[in-house]
Amino acid sequence: MKLKQFLFLKALILLSFFSYSQGIPIGQWRNHLPKNRVIAVAEVENRIYAATPYSIFYYDKSDNSIQQLTKVNGLSDVGISTIHYNKLYKTLIISYSNANIDLLKPNGIINISDIKNKSIPGNKKINSVTSMGRYAYLSCGFGIVVVDLLRNEIKDTYIIGDNGNKIEVNEIAANDTIIYAATSSGIYKAAILNPNLADYHNWRKDSLIRGIDSKFTHIVFFNDKVIICKSRGNSNSDTLFAFNGNSWTSFDTATVNQLAVFNNQLIVSNWGYYIILDASFQYLHFSQFFLIPNQIIVDKDNFFWIADDENGLIKIASNGIDKTNIIPNGPYTKNVFTLSSTPTGIWLAPGGVDYGSWSDTYFPATLHQFNDEKWTNYTHSNIAGLADSIVDILDIAIDPTDNSKIYAASWYTGIIEMTNNKVTNIYNEANSSLRPNYIGSSRYTVRVGNIEFDESGNLWATNSGVQNSLSVRYHNGTWESFDLQGLVNNDILSLMIDKNSYKWMYVREKRLVVFNKTQNSYQKAWVDINRGSDLACNYIHCFTQDLNGEIWVGTDKGIRVIYSPDDVFNTAGGDESTITSQAIKVEFDGHVQYLFEFEDVTAIVVDGANRKWIGTQKAGVFLISADGLQQLAHYTEENSPLFSNTIISIAINPQNGEIFFGTAKGIISYRGLATKGEDTFKDVYAFPNPVRPEYNGIIAIKGLVKDANVKITDIAGNLIFNTISYGGQAIWDGKNYNGERAKTGVYLVFSTNEDGQETIVTKILFIN
Repeated sequence: MKLKQFLFLKALILLSFFSYSQGIPIGQWRNHLPKNRVIAVAEVENRIYAATPYSIFYYDKSDNSIQQLTKVNGLSDVGISTIHYNKLYKTLIISYSNANIDLLKPNGIINISDIKNKSIPGNKKINSVTSMGRYAYLSCGFGIVVVDLLRNEIKDTYIIGDNGNKIEVNEIAANDTIIYAATSSGIYKAAILNPNLADYHNWRKDSLIRGIDSKFTHIVFFNDKVIICKSRGNSNSDTLFAFNGNSWTSFDTATVNQLAVFNNQLIVSNWGYYIILDASFQYLHFSQFFLIPNQIIVDKDNFFWIADDENGLIKIASNGIDKTNIIPNGPYTKNVFTLSSTPTGIWLAPGGVDYGSWSDTYFPATLHQFNDEKWTNYTHSNIAGLADSIVDILDIAIDPTDNSKIYAASWYTGIIEMTNNKVTNIYNEANSSLRPNYIGSSRYTVRVGNIEFDESGNLWATNSGVQNSLSVRYHNGTWESFDLQGLVNNDILSLMIDKNSYKWMYVREKRLVVFNKTQNSYQKAWVDINRGSDLACNYIHCFTQDLNGEIWVGTDKGIRVIYSPDDVFNTAGGDESTITSQAIKVEFDGHVQYLFEFEDVTAIVVDGANRKWIGTQKAGVFLISADGLQQLAHYTEENSPLFSNTIISIAINPQNGEIFFGTAKGIISYRGLATKGEDTFKDVYAFPNPVRPEYNGIIAIKGLVKDANVKITDIAGNLIFNTISYGGQAIWDGKNYNGERAKTGVYLVFSTNEDGQETIVTKILFIN
């Protein structure tokens, strides 16, 4: 158990120095998680807390502000299952699907990880929380856990199933005499004052209710009755039962997401609406809006607050008419297939490929853009023509000659062209060189994996499962495709265009395919990634070209580097290239081994200083030097805010050095040191500027030429700092050579350009 201070307050203070659209400070993290799906809601003093499966945000009713709480700034985990507020002990209980627990108290967050860390076979998810006095009762996948909110520790565990077997408890309710548990195998009850509720003998199953062994999901006390919900699975029809002390009565309803009692009224949250019943079970209100309420509360001012499954946090006035949606900015999905850095920002393609069958996953067509410090979500609701039949968007490209044109690669539909928020074309076999694959004689899908524009504005695309598996849409609108038979088995996905305009692709086999169209003909070759290497790999996951022109390849056995990609079309009489790749040898704990030889490398990107950011399947993210011989950083979910150690995709904003990590649990970003180096000094400035007394962080000088020499002097010309830029950005800690903080005054920044001439590029004001 450990106490965390409110890191997000510190983050808000730091962000105040960067209000001019600089984003987060260097060395800081921020989340990019969905906020539109809210699963639970709680009133805490003058705030309304809303829980998503990934994070929490709260709405402050006093000033209408919205703040977020995530693993970046205080939470211990991701994967929230529910929240509950105990007014007596002023504690917001935050529970997670893996049975981790955070207690949000006025002075900080206390983490209780005992259940998470304990080896309990089967389901440990915390389904709901009920509090009575100083104790919080957690309904878990194996039983009931009691948390003491005064001592901040687990008090007891109740395993209540027959013969002491574990049983999933979905919700509990209690009064002064009895405690009920709605479980997946019936209704159990016990005397609340029994001192030994941990003994299953003191619990008995209710035998009066119809379907005594059924799954019961919700339970409350209402008007001296016990109200419970029996689930009918996927039939969209549950049954509510009421117990009057002698017998059960029932009535059918739609799927119930929650039962709640407020002001002597029963609120039943159904899929698509909610109803309010009085003490006689007469209808008082039926919602006018189409909603998907997971939970509803009524606050002290009689406003309804709805945790909606699609539309965020919803506030409805007591008249049931006035409605407000509250959704903090973010992408609408945690799914990541590809993150792309484009002239119009970072784009997320969230589709998928079933790698077992190389087929579709049928993820709905959505596109998500991060630009100007905000996310824009493109879905069927705001993009005309983005029909439900379009699924599995795997890649996104922006027309370099017309940034209003967006192209999306679909593993099912072909290529979708969008212009000004409207689908203007869908390219398939009817109007392009793209072709569908077939199962027998039946047309199946047009599988486009990756798309990329070349320097002439031509759009290239991989087309899997067909003979001519590489296509191009020329800038004039005409199409052409190319036969790669003999080089590939037709299962082709990724595409990269290098500095020579060569098209590099990888296929299901452990080989790379390279294609080049010349003026009168074309060249093609394939590269055996294991040729010349002592360490054989089985799969290629990713590749990229660094600033020196070298090709870095991520495999299931670490990294290979092709140092001579210009020679790829030198072959030994056939289509197999004679070039080789090399595995980098590094020293680790006194032993020499191959770089990442024990890791599945899933993503590689190159920053402005030619350093490599490496994503892995199980070990998080590594930052290594330009040559790969030094490990500069290693971020995991254990030592950083990283949501998951499974990295799917990485993209870098070259202008500010922010690195976006697409993980198995959503997107998180980190502001790095390196930016893209300019050919000449361009819009050079320092930030923060001025540097105020309370600021002790990094000062950055941006807009420099690549790897520039930077000198900082006082106004009298005395040198106090000298460094080399990371790409186009130099870093200063604000101290002189003696480690002393710079005194109040103006400081001059000089840099050497490509000609070796020194010039003043900017000034920095220190205020102490």
